[in-house]
Amino acid sequence: MAACSGSDDLGTTANADSVSSCEASAQQIVGRLDIFLEPYTDLAPDVFLTTELEGLVDFQNDVAETVVNVAGNPNDNCTERDLEGQLELALEQYAGEGTLNQYLVSLVRQGVQVERRDVIVGPDDDLIAVLGTLGPGSSITFTKGVFTLDTSILVQGDLVLVGAGRDETILESTADTAAIAVLAGGSMVMNDFTVRHIGDLPASVVVAVDSSLELVNMVILGGVVNGEGGGGSGIVLTQTDQVTSVPVVAIDKSVISNNGAAGIAITGTYEPRILNSVIELNVQCGICFFGTAAGQVQSTTLQGNGVGVQASSQSAPELSLNMFVDNEVVGLLIEDESAATVVANSFEGTETHRCRGRRWFGRGCVPRDGSRAIAGGNLVGPAGWH
Repeated sequence: MAACSGSDDLGTTANADSVSSCEASAQQIVGRLDIFLEPYTDLAPDVFLTTELEGLVDFQNDVAETVVNVAGNPNDNCTERDLEGQLELALEQYAGEGTLNQYLVSLVRQGVQVERRDVIVGPDDDLIAVLGTLGPGSSITFTKGVFTLDTSILVQGDLVLVGAGRDETILESTADTAAIAVLAGGSMVMNDFTVRHIGDLPASVVVAVDSSLELVNMVILGGVVNGEGGGGSGIVLTQTDQVTSVPVVAIDKSVISNNGAAGIAITGTYEPRILNSVIELNVQCGICFFGTAAGQVQSTTLQGNGVGVQASSQSAPELSLNMFVDNEVVGLLIEDESAATVVANSFEGTETHRCRGRRWFGRGCVPRDGSRAIAGGNLVGPAGWH
């Protein structure tokens, strides 16, 4: 009996030492995160998400090396599994609430090896916890139901999300900044569900930074503008100086509606293909093209927005076979040096078209003042061109 009792005590002691050692190593990693982030502490969350983090790869490699060294030390009882468990607890405590902290924690998790997995998730599962176990190339299939989230879904690898239908699977998010964000050259495919931001916290719904995005049969709604007029778009496509290639974006058979700013805001050199969709009831614009953004909008209805489509700066979208209906300010706004191509669209409403610095005649366009806009074959309602 004494031997058995002694054996139990030794096992308990060894386990306690293991936990203590792992906990100390996990806290060490979190401490390094604080040091790494010190230059960025004054940045607002939306600015931080698009800021180049100097030395990020070295930091992530350092985390991975620490995990391997501790787990492989024969004089340390902490195994890799134990360390990952303690690191998970430490990171959860560090993260707290808010998109920015969740993003910071995801930077550390990149240093911990995870595998590709295909999982099925129901409304009662902890979706954020599941995401932490998935490596690049994984997929999540949602069952029917309403999934409630108070933190953002942050993706930096490749991930596929599939629902049971956009009326059957609904993700409701109260998170700040973004309900879903794809960052750092990641890629996300989203099929057959609804993402709805609810509550008063300012946020866009889906944000892609230097990343690719594919949406099919989706509903995106509920973006909330902040007090300074920022955020609040259904989908945001934006780039940093780190981008090395043009991300691929395709949106098909989807509804983007009821957002406080743009339905879709496009900057940088993004060239999305937006097909067979409905963009409606967005306060600022249905689709806004800024910078040198381009791409195609085809066979899509733009209805009840502030502006149906806005093409600014040096953007060059191709708009064809679309229906512009009852947009409050104007159906189509082309300004600055935009080289928009507008062919075979239908315009209905009190004010269908405005082209700053250009003259429109009938269903064609004569560019002036350096404009490169081209139009032809458009059907315009009784109000005519403006």
